[in-house]
Amino acid sequence: MALVSMYILLFLAIAIILCVIFLIGTVLLIIGLAKKKKADSPVKTAKKGLIISGGIMMAVPTVITLVLIISVIGKMFGLPFGNNTLPERWQHSWVNDSQAANQAITELLSSSDKSDKEKFASCFTKELRDDPYFQDYVDAYFSSYPTGLSECELDGGSNGSSGSYNYGHNVQTGYASYTCEMKGDHYFITLEFCYENTDEPDKVGVTNFTIRNLEAQAAFNKWYDEADKRPILLCSIAGSDQINARLIAGNAYQWTETDNRKLSVDEMIDLLDKVEKITDDLFIETAGLPNAEDIPGSEDYYYELEPENGEPRYAYIVTSRYRIIYGYLCTPYETDYSCMLCDHKITD
Repeated sequence: MALVSMYILLFLAIAIILCVIFLIGTVLLIIGLAKKKKADSPVKTAKKGLIISGGIMMAVPTVITLVLIISVIGKMFGLPFGNNTLPERWQHSWVNDSQAANQAITELLSSSDKSDKEKFASCFTKELRDDPYFQDYVDAYFSSYPTGLSECELDGGSNGSSGSYNYGHNVQTGYASYTCEMKGDHYFITLEFCYENTDEPDKVGVTNFTIRNLEAQAAFNKWYDEADKRPILLCSIAGSDQINARLIAGNAYQWTETDNRKLSVDEMIDLLDKVEKITDDLFIETAGLPNAEDIPGSEDYYYELEPENGEPRYAYIVTSRYRIIYGYLCTPYETDYSCMLCDHKITD
């Protein structure tokens, strides 16, 4: 509190000094102009000196005040004045998690497209930039980055924040995920950041940033283990010759081709009405084995159906010990909850 009071007193003292200088300049200017109007005044140099001195004394505090006002407005709205880095702007301005996410993803992708490694790296926390291996991560990222993502329309899948407040000891962190499509390829982007840390400012900035294409995301979804150490920075692009993947309900799944005929929606509805388990002989003979499964450990499966107007469609079936609970129709981009493939079944 004493430090805050000292700053307030200093600010008031500066404000008073600027006001006094401005008032003195105003008086000198008025006197100079008044003397100039008197035709019989012999001291022309004195008149000009008063006018010039008064104008300068009025201009200096005016310019200083305008600079301070612009600076304060810039800090309030997080405007990128000067060459400040993203973490520095967050330390000196107020933003919420959504604003911080927008600023971070814009700066990260724009600097990526310009191959500006220095600007890109400056978005991360100082703590990470001081890591001796961080530059290696940056180099590896740029070696795989698919140029052009900053021009794509990003679909924000989710974002949020968490934080703690303790008598001025504040920590605020956030996360965001995005998907986008570029030249027929789908990309999944995740972002984590800290936009306030009053005690440890070196921890303010981007803390995690990953970009994966459809195939890499499918492999990540299949093998991801929460116990694994997550990468700080990653751009992973896998080829279709390495991983067979499909986009289903907006997410990426490893895909297994089967020889079974693709059922229509009505045929799948009729089949699900006749069986109890996906392991029943009738179900396997008619629908075959699942083409994809949801995250490891779940019992949710996807089966390819007949396309509609050229767009793939899938049956999303939720089970418990292979007993069918319910099912919905899916497109590549969403789950159609208005189209239930079977009524909810009670399982023991």
